[in-house]
Amino acid sequence: MEGYTEVQAFIERYLHDGPPELPSVSDLSIDDLKQKAQDAADEKVLDVCRHYLLELFARGFEPSRTACNLARLSSEQDRNGEAVEWYRRELEIDPQNREDHEGLIFLLDCHPDTNAQDAIRERLR
Repeated sequence: MEGYTEVQAFIERYLHDGPPELPSVSDLSIDDLKQKAQDAADEKVLDVCRHYLLELFARGFEPSRTACNLARLSSEQDRNGEAVEWYRRELEIDPQNREDHEGLIFLLDCHPDTNAQDAIRERLR
C-alpha cells in the first residue's frame, strides 16, 4: 500500500485546506455526496465534483470505484500525476481491474509528463 499514504495525505490536505468557496461536506450523507458529485460532474464544475469525491473516498465509500472516478476526473483536469496516483491506488484495491489498468497505460503512454518507457513498464506488471 505504498501509494496509499501519499493519497491519504493529499486527501487530508485537500479536505482541510480546500478553498473556502467549496461547500461544506461534514453534514452530508453518503447519498447526498454521491448526488452532489454527480450533479457537479454533469454541470462540469469539476473542482466541486472532486471535492465531493474526495470526501466519499475519505469516508470509505466504494474505494475502488471512487478512486477510479478520481483518476478519470484528474485526467480530465490535466492533473496527470494525480491521475496516475489514483489509478495506481485503485489497482491496489482491485488488481484484477483490467479496464483501469489499460486506462493507466493509456495515460502513461499519451501524456507529455510521462513517456513510453513508463507505459511499457506498466504493461509488464
